[in-house]
Amino acid sequence: MNDAISSNMDENPTIVAERIETGFITATAVLKYMEKFVHAEIVQQRGCEFLSQLEPEDTGRIRSEHIHIRLILRANSGEERVLSAMKRFPMNGNIQASGCKSIRFQARRGTNERLIELKGLTVVIAAMDNHLDREDVQVNASYALANLGFFGNHGAAIIRHNGLEAITRALDKYPYNPTVQSAGCSALWNTARLNDSKMRIAKSGAVDKVLRAMDYHLDSEGVQSAGCGIFWVLAMVREIRVILLRLDAVSRIVH
Repeated sequence: MNDAISSNMDENPTIVAERIETGFITATAVLKYMEKFVHAEIVQQRGCEFLSQLEPEDTGRIRSEHIHIRLILRANSGEERVLSAMKRFPMNGNIQASGCKSIRFQARRGTNERLIELKGLTVVIAAMDNHLDREDVQVNASYALANLGFFGNHGAAIIRHNGLEAITRALDKYPYNPTVQSAGCSALWNTARLNDSKMRIAKSGAVDKVLRAMDYHLDSEGVQSAGCGIFWVLAMVREIRVILLRLDAVSRIVH
């Protein structure tokens, strides 16, 4: 009788969503429910929210158990499940915010070729475009792009998919939010790692936005660190050094 009740419960997406929300469930079980109830928006939302909480935002607090969970997600198509939910429900801000956060965490490793193959860049950038009014989407999407730019050197792909425009829009939309500014500057920093990307970023007006962020957020270590980082990378190109000198970027770094 109990088995029958449990089986019936597993066929009800509302009950499944409630079960996921309690948190007393394994990541593999959540992924299976997301695959089974692919059309149930509430299950997809609760699933993305659950997966986005499996790792600390602060990389300094990551432990071996978090790495182990990442491997479990990878082995059980975690990236596919999250991206599938984001593609199916593009206007659900909660799915997009938690989905970007989950991708942000899953992108903290390797070359991220699988995420690129699954059109992860396109999905994350679309989330930024569709939810400019959501600070949490902009923050987690920017950090996801930052990780994709760093782990695998996908900066050229980010620019090719209009990621540079999405990042700078977020910086313009939330100039007084240090979290958004830190995330956006980090994304620009890691996108600029390749020479072809450096000149494109320098000519896009992004330098002015980074300078503004550093001026507005002198007390934010994240903003100042990312700002100095992007100027250091850009200054490797002689033509860009001239631009940085003209804009007095050196004074911000000295500060």
